[in-house]
Amino acid sequence: VIRLSLDSLKVVKDSGKKFRMFFVGNGLEYDEIKEYVEEAGLQEECIFVGAVQDRELLRTYFSMCDLFLFPSTFDTNGLVVTEAAACETASIVLENSCASEGIIDGHNGFLTKEDVTYMSEKLLWVCTHRKELKEIGVHAMEEVYLPWEDSVRMAQDRYQEVIRQFDAEENKAYEG
Repeated sequence: VIRLSLDSLKVVKDSGKKFRMFFVGNGLEYDEIKEYVEEAGLQEECIFVGAVQDRELLRTYFSMCDLFLFPSTFDTNGLVVTEAAACETASIVLENSCASEGIIDGHNGFLTKEDVTYMSEKLLWVCTHRKELKEIGVHAMEEVYLPWEDSVRMAQDRYQEVIRQFDAEENKAYEG
């Protein structure tokens, strides 16, 4: 997944566009990612900041970025997409991934196929449509971001519905 982002960014660089990519975190693949950045010739464009525990510093990174790249097929939550949206930062995510829920392509974020050609086309569009990107970030804040209280309330409502359904099934079995 990281290679998809890096290979797409290589296309953007080769087209002559200037950018900076911030890597926040230091997961299991950290060394492998740094090595691939060098292989792709992106070491001047990529900045590794390591793990960030300070929520305000993390907010600063989201706020200073124009776009959040999250082409993950593994993450089942996509909470980071919501965090980016809270800072008026649009995300690019894979079509039909869990993170794509609520994303309307070109309106409040970007959807891409798991393919370098598709993703690099989106990134190149972003490079030449700065005003539209800012508007998409505002829409992300208005439509993708979900306050914590609302998220907890929705989860509670779902659990209560599951309990009601379970109780109804138990009653049927008992009566039967």
